[in-house]
Amino acid sequence: MKKSLLSLALIATIGLGSVVTPSCKKYEEGPGISLKSKKGRITGTWKSSKDIDPDGTVYTADAEDKATVEFKKDGTLTFNTNDPDFPFSLSGTWSFTDKKKYITLTFGNDTSKEEIILLKNDEMGFKDADGYKNYYTKVK
Repeated sequence: MKKSLLSLALIATIGLGSVVTPSCKKYEEGPGISLKSKKGRITGTWKSSKDIDPDGTVYTADAEDKATVEFKKDGTLTFNTNDPDFPFSLSGTWSFTDKKKYITLTFGNDTSKEEIILLKNDEMGFKDADGYKNYYTKVK
């Protein structure tokens, strides 16, 4: 009897968790829950993986064309392209805004505010005001 009550309690807990978890999800594409802080997840070096335009067309870059961005804990960042025809590097700052739902990126006099749609330990994505989505994977 105890075993079946324990099983019932476990099933009820799992069922309740699947009902409650989606409402706790801060970002459109996840994760629902993370034990690592948002700052801890975003800090590091990331490589572009794909872009999606507002009509849903997916673009992926060749390995040599992929850009990298390094987010540092002190709020600075460096953006680099690996494109042999158009290499460049930019330094700037970053900060979370609007209860960490958005990230503000500043390069000199240019500032952009992007919605964070995905922030996992090894994958992240942003959506700009025009609906373009940019995805990155963490460099290990």
